[in-house]
Amino acid sequence: MLRRRILPATLLAMLALVACDTDPPVEPPSGTVVASVAIVPATTFLQPGQTRQLTLDVRDSLGRPVPQYSAIWQSDAPAVASVSAVGELSALAPGSARITVTIAPITVTLVVGVTALTPGAEAWEVIRAGASESSLLAIWDDGAGTAWAGGSGGTMLKSVGGGPWERVAINTEEIVVSIWGASPTDLWAVGSGGLLLRGNGTTWTRLPAITSGTLLNVWGLSSTEVYASGDNGFIARWDGTLWSVQGTPTNNELWALGGTSRDDLWAVGNNGTILRYAGLTWQSVDNPATATLLLGVWAESDRNVFVVGTQGTALRWDGDDWRRLTTPSNANLFAVWGRSGSEVYAAGNGGTFWRFDGSQWESIGIGSGQNLRAISSSSVHPDGVRVAGWYNSIFSYRDGVRPTVELLDALLLSAWQPPDAAEDAPVFAVGLGGAVGRRTGAQFDWLDVPGVNDLYGISGSAPDDIVAVGDTGAILRFDGTTWRVEGERNPILLRSVWSTGRNEHVIVGQGGLILRSSGSGWIPQASGTQRFLRDVWGTDASTLFAVGDSGLLLRYDGERWRSTPTPTSVTLRGVWGSSSTDVFLAGDRGVLLRWDGQRATQLASPTTRDLRGVWGRSPTEVYAVGDSGTVLRYDGDRWRVIDAGASVYLFDVTGGAAGSAVTAVGDRGTVVSGRD
Repeated sequence: MLRRRILPATLLAMLALVACDTDPPVEPPSGTVVASVAIVPATTFLQPGQTRQLTLDVRDSLGRPVPQYSAIWQSDAPAVASVSAVGELSALAPGSARITVTIAPITVTLVVGVTALTPGAEAWEVIRAGASESSLLAIWDDGAGTAWAGGSGGTMLKSVGGGPWERVAINTEEIVVSIWGASPTDLWAVGSGGLLLRGNGTTWTRLPAITSGTLLNVWGLSSTEVYASGDNGFIARWDGTLWSVQGTPTNNELWALGGTSRDDLWAVGNNGTILRYAGLTWQSVDNPATATLLLGVWAESDRNVFVVGTQGTALRWDGDDWRRLTTPSNANLFAVWGRSGSEVYAAGNGGTFWRFDGSQWESIGIGSGQNLRAISSSSVHPDGVRVAGWYNSIFSYRDGVRPTVELLDALLLSAWQPPDAAEDAPVFAVGLGGAVGRRTGAQFDWLDVPGVNDLYGISGSAPDDIVAVGDTGAILRFDGTTWRVEGERNPILLRSVWSTGRNEHVIVGQGGLILRSSGSGWIPQASGTQRFLRDVWGTDASTLFAVGDSGLLLRYDGERWRSTPTPTSVTLRGVWGSSSTDVFLAGDRGVLLRWDGQRATQLASPTTRDLRGVWGRSPTEVYAVGDSGTVLRYDGDRWRVIDAGASVYLFDVTGGAAGSAVTAVGDRGTVVSGRD
């Protein structure tokens, strides 16, 4: 058996000393002329106690790397930052030091910033945890103080006496499309996969299917007169004992039912379908919207019936004919309900909410851009209504009073707080359905804004100069008091906005789009790319950075945008910097890059999850957020994972001055906060 010789420690030390003393100085090969020297990274920031190995990029006159050279390192402030003979930098105390390296005949300098020790945000908590991202398609009030709402993923919600909406288990993932009840204890719900539920006011029981297709609506006149409609012209009637299928003259989907008596029933659906039942059979009725998808019907009497559908369609039956009504827009309408012929409501996409006063329709701002799908009465406010829609949204409206948010879990995609904001200054956040929220301390409120499509970015120069941007060219401005829509809708998606000064903003988005504003309109700039631009940041109007798909990094120098190489091909989604020579980029697969003023280099990342946003307070306090509740912090030396208490996607992070909270936003309207 071989035996390993163990050398005495003294001998090992002597051998090491001899080896060190006998290593010959590294000299360039004979005839090699050093033409350029660069220190990598070109800018460096550390906290006291941290170290960094500097490297050199040495090249000859032909641009070829010089593999051997003799380098002499020096620091002009060794009490702040010292450097070893092999270029290892050690940060010792706050301040600035000039590190020089000489490779004859060239000397180059690196300015090192050593910041005070920064603990950063270590204590994180969930300020707001949304309950669901369901789309609500049904809402019904029992007239006795209890309301029900249903939607995607088997969602069934209940609210009593105007209290909070709470989830009720129905043991299915099918979509609840419609709810109706004859009384508070005699309820019906229908949906996808032939879903048929019976409720007693407390629990719901699934009954045997009466069709294999989707049931799109349930509605009735009494406990023994209930109707359900669905795919392929399906209509069935409940007589108090059993369901019986009724014949219809169509194979179109039938989306809604209504009427005033058993001998006066209406059904509407695809391709302008309107059916009438007058006591014997369902028969087709001609109407002026033959190519329209009709989605809602409500009847006051046999001579006053309203139908709504896509492209702003509203029809009225006068007892003899259907006539088209003039409407405020061509928004798709999904629901109609009324209290009388002079008080009828319609709801649809983009926050569309209208009231008919007997002669004309009036548009009412719902305070959001959510797609709305259902309307009901409100027993809490007998003169009011409730309307429900996407992202778990429920709004209440009373005539003459601005609508209020009862429930909303819209996904939040971007957040902004003034960078010099003190403790508990408002944080603004935007998201899907044109949602705008505001966090103040531990309080989060949804704001009343004009209806626009999904919002993806927000920034400002001050609390009274804020811009939010989004889908179909959506631009919202806030002047400290009022939000207003700016510009015309177009098919372009605007992804991010950055403010470089008062009334000076830059927007980036789809197809390499870049828009600049100086307070008098938006002017396009040539980006030189068709790639999707995901985020933008800058130090001032002349120094800007934009990132996007396939590892794209653009830099603006005051004259034009230029593409800059990066060592990645993944989508870059976030950019932020402490200066023009200290810029951080974040992207898919956990990629983290840093621009040092000369080049973009990849930093070691502790995650492979997609990163969506990046923001910081200083070169040694930077945060990145992403999928599955990922929160990272960079301290000048390395990135590490922080447990923020959330598991949903986080899309953006922001904060104010030192000592203020760091705020991250994400899926289901989630808001998390971190403090020192």
